[in-house]
Amino acid sequence: METSAPAPSASSGYPRVASPIHTILVLAAIGSWAIGHRVFADQLSATANPNRILFYGVTVLYEWLLFVLVVAAVRRSGASVITVLGDHWHSVRQVLRDFGVAAGFWIVAAMLLWIFGLLLRTATLGRNVSMLKPTGPKHAQEGDGAEAPASPMLATDASVLTIVSDSGPKETHA
Repeated sequence: METSAPAPSASSGYPRVASPIHTILVLAAIGSWAIGHRVFADQLSATANPNRILFYGVTVLYEWLLFVLVVAAVRRSGASVITVLGDHWHSVRQVLRDFGVAAGFWIVAAMLLWIFGLLLRTATLGRNVSMLKPTGPKHAQEGDGAEAPASPMLATDASVLTIVSDSGPKETHA
């Protein structure tokens, strides 16, 4: 009687680089960040002049800490970080392939975000979302001797076009 070797499983193509517990910890960190950042955004949106630099700085710091958490687990398991990040490019074709994959991802992601935004009616979120948008340079207060910007700035979303000029914001609904 002959016995055959077991067929390789489909998951054997990728080695395990971290434990399942670590995956749960990363997902818990992302979930707690989403909840905490929502509270942080709500607090900032309630202020007259939100500190966007603090908001984005905290976000960048968190992203780097999450990266360190992932790399630490990969190193702890004995795997190479290159297993997760990918090997070095050895040709222009590999560079173009990666940029093509990234461009395709961004196009699909932008379309999906636009569709979900329409389905979830995110245009009605008001100040919570508009607080996150960059506003450009601060406008001079009347009477302080400073001049207003020479050209109007535009801020857009799906349904409202806001024109900010020396006479203040004006909204035009599409």
